Amino acid sequence: MSKKEKDFIDDESEGYFMTLVDEKGKEREFELYAKCILNGKDYFALAPVDGEEGEYVLLRGNKVGEEIFFETIDDDDEFERVEDYMGDLLFGEVDYDEN
Repeated sequence: MSKKEKDFIDDESEGYFMTLVDEKGKEREFELYAKCILNGKDYFALAPVDGEEGEYVLLRGNKVGEEIFFETIDDDDEFERVEDYMGDLLFGEVDYDEN
């Protein structure tokens, strides 16, 4: 098993649902789609329950005590690295832009 696969999702996370509140106070339900560790940070792909199949959002997890707080990924370079990594894990996509 590769490091990527070990860092990816485990069976106990499947079927995990949560309600998140956006900046405007609107609640929306999500299902954990995938998680990974990249450069020592936890990242989560969350699929909106009311969204289209294959749609997901990427968030960084920040663990404080036993709770995980989700943060948006504001840095464009960091977001692109996470998006490429998740895309490769989820869909087997290859990023041909990198040499």
